[in-house]
Amino acid sequence: MPEPDCFVDVVLAETHHAARSAGLEPGLAERLADAVANRLMLRLGGQSIYVRKGERLDRAAVLDAFDGRNHRELARAHGVTERRIRQILGDA
Repeated sequence: MPEPDCFVDVVLAETHHAARSAGLEPGLAERLADAVANRLMLRLGGQSIYVRKGERLDRAAVLDAFDGRNHRELARAHGVTERRIRQILGDA
């Protein structure tokens, strides 16, 4: 399978892999992957989406460490963008 070049390609590959790992026969796994990818394109097509890197960000730790102007430091410390830090602070 070629290297994915967009989010939908990643979804196709990962859904297909998960379906095969769950024991679905190849044709059914491929149809499932196509269906999931098509639904995502319909729901999210044209939008920018955020996919977090892994573990959940500890919002409480961000809020506790915020001193009013250390957005950049918090972003580096938590492995996210400054924009994400500002979103978290704005939601609080």
